[in-house]
Amino acid sequence: ESFQQQEQFTADVAHELRTPIAVMTAQCQYAHGNTVSLEEYQEAFEVMERQSKKVSAIISRLLELSRLDYDRRQIEKEDVDLPELIQSVCEDLQQKSGDSLCIRLTLHPIHTVGDISLIMIAFRNLLTNAIKFGAGCGGIEVETGTKDGEVYVSVRDHGCGIKEEELERIFQRFYKEDKSRNSQGIGLGLPLAQKIALRHGGRITAVSRAGEGSTFTLFLPGM
Repeated sequence: ESFQQQEQFTADVAHELRTPIAVMTAQCQYAHGNTVSLEEYQEAFEVMERQSKKVSAIISRLLELSRLDYDRRQIEKEDVDLPELIQSVCEDLQQKSGDSLCIRLTLHPIHTVGDISLIMIAFRNLLTNAIKFGAGCGGIEVETGTKDGEVYVSVRDHGCGIKEEELERIFQRFYKEDKSRNSQGIGLGLPLAQKIALRHGGRITAVSRAGEGSTFTLFLPGM
């Protein structure tokens, strides 16, 4: 089973990289082999820039996952003020998205010990995931709190949701629920967030219903 998973992972990596590289190659061949206008050149460069950024994002996340998989990434032990961290990430994404994004915050004072940069990546991935699939359907709700000796951050959207039979697979690398999601994301954000949570002694849970939105909750050890 482990060997089959490795084979599948290798095939998924090849597939995800092949598509943007093929697009860039086609744009280069078109621009090089034809008499094109300045506007067409600019359009070709814009396409290549978008695709190269996608390749870079895939490689960066794979490298981060590899470092965490093989303990090559040292986990810092810092005092993490979660509401402060969350507010910073939300303000950054709000500024980039403008008035089209509505994030409602309910932040209770909580702290944990961990790697601030990694926890920020995990939360940002949960939040950007919610924005992709639910920002236009009633906004995003973010809450912090404590439960059974743990601290948590929950991110709730009111978007398309996830089918019940797909929930257990969403943390698999490169997994995408359906074709409608293929153009959004690369299927590495949730696996990376889950890996970060596990390395901190925590976890991420998901509750969702198709057509009603999703709630992802990051649990971490309390102080």
